[in-house]
Amino acid sequence: MEEPVHRPFADGDQGEIVNLLRGSMSRGWGTVEEWEWKYLRRPGFDPRRVFVAELRGELVACLHTTSVWVRHPDGTRFRVSLEGDFAVAPRLRGGFITGVLHEAAEHEIQRAGDLLRGGFSTAELHERLYRPRWGYRMASERTVELSKPL
Repeated sequence: MEEPVHRPFADGDQGEIVNLLRGSMSRGWGTVEEWEWKYLRRPGFDPRRVFVAELRGELVACLHTTSVWVRHPDGTRFRVSLEGDFAVAPRLRGGFITGVLHEAAEHEIQRAGDLLRGGFSTAELHERLYRPRWGYRMASERTVELSKPL
């Protein structure tokens, strides 16, 4: 089987990424303008933190990550990598493409010095993919407080 090529986001990928997200998410996804607002125009956007995989020139997977500072109650601050909008073309799910992007992101996370890696998922997806494949642990479903000084 042909190997996918993974790379960071490049300007012009927006439409293909949104089409992939729309076709991969059961609840649908938004528009190119919404993607650009959420990612491209976000303060601190780093194109090295958005990964895509291509197979024979077709975009078949994407993974979005970002690095954020968090503060532990004892005052210690550290960086955490957060992931979202991880999509694989439905016909290619269950194969190796998910792992290809996960590993590419891991290298970037280490380069950036992020201490932890996490994201948001449903319990079902966590049990089907994240826990068995990478040993992720599901955090409690309680409310947390996030703040950012402006």
